[in-house]
Amino acid sequence: RYRAAYALGQIGLDAVPSLIESLRHESSRVREGSARAIGWIDVESEGVVTALIATLNDEDDDVQLRVAEALAQKSQASESLLVESLTGGSDRAGAGAAIALSQITTQSQPTVDALFGAYGESDGQTRAAILVALIRSNADRGQLVPMIASSLTSDSPSIRDAGMLGLR
Repeated sequence: RYRAAYALGQIGLDAVPSLIESLRHESSRVREGSARAIGWIDVESEGVVTALIATLNDEDDDVQLRVAEALAQKSQASESLLVESLTGGSDRAGAGAAIALSQITTQSQPTVDALFGAYGESDGQTRAAILVALIRSNADRGQLVPMIASSLTSDSPSIRDAGMLGLR
């Protein structure tokens, strides 16, 4: 799987159309490998980012993670679309978007603001991913500390775990 994805990534731009098509393959292994290969290719076109965003709600956790990683590698083209996906689609897609945003090294202030805004409107899995993204961001710590404190008493283990990350 990894070697095939690596080989396709090395082909470069010529492999992109086939890789995008493979994001819809019935096999989760193929979808995961395709997302990984797209991440390795130096292309930030809207079509590539749109195809990855559409795959954020994949039912397979590994596929979702690889898609998030690929989107984070294409942060220039994907950041605003990921913000839209926080609350504009399924809960699973929102969580995937937050995971991807947490991997972007420097988030814009509008993205940080959108993460704060989406936190209260989200389900547990998405809320945990948003909290991790905020912890890893350049968010105002004074605004973040109360969120971390309240997360530690949450009924959701994933939210508590995210809060623990903030205590480091």
